Amino acid sequence: IWILNTVNKLFYQSQAWICMVLIGACAGIFAGLIDIGAEWITTIREGICVQHIWLNKTRCCIQNVDSDNCSEWYEWSQLIMDMDNEYRIYLTWGIYVIVSILLAGYAAWLVKHFARYAAGSGI
Repeated sequence: IWILNTVNKLFYQSQAWICMVLIGACAGIFAGLIDIGAEWITTIREGICVQHIWLNKTRCCIQNVDSDNCSEWYEWSQLIMDMDNEYRIYLTWGIYVIVSILLAGYAAWLVKHFARYAAGSGI
């Protein structure tokens, strides 16, 4: 009973530290996910790694020093129409613009719907 009371007392006294450690770990995990996700979304506008969809262009072509000759990375024009002519750049540019507009629209929607909850919070 003495040991149980001591453990209970130590747990009660350290609850604030336990809470701070858990909050710090969650903040670090979310920051890492945001960083990885932002980098992935940046490269998804240009193309996709067919073998591993979760990888960005840098990670997909990590074996190749010359990332222009990566066999696993496909630009959207190569994937959609298998184009290797001079018009490929126009399709790639168009898809880049469309995906960028969709991502900007999604960001605007997020701000519109969640900004009122952040009002006055210092964010």
